Amino acid sequence: MLYENHTRTLIFKPADEYSSGRTYYFTIVVRETNSDSVYYPYYCTIKMTGEIISPVVYIDYTNVNYTIQNITSRT
Repeated sequence: MLYENHTRTLIFKPADEYSSGRTYYFTIVVRETNSDSVYYPYYCTIKMTGEIISPVVYIDYTNVNYTIQNITSRT
């Protein structure tokens, strides 16, 4: 998420397609420059469009079988 100063807008860009269909909650806190006690919280909700994509169903996993040999000590 970033703030575009020129247009005064927040831009929310998800990192991958698995964000679609989900709801995100966050808080923006605006503080006064010279005060630690004066601040204004804004509670935000973003609902991403689209259907929820589950990585477990979407990704084609390949099983890999391997064996580990016994480790012996040589002294």
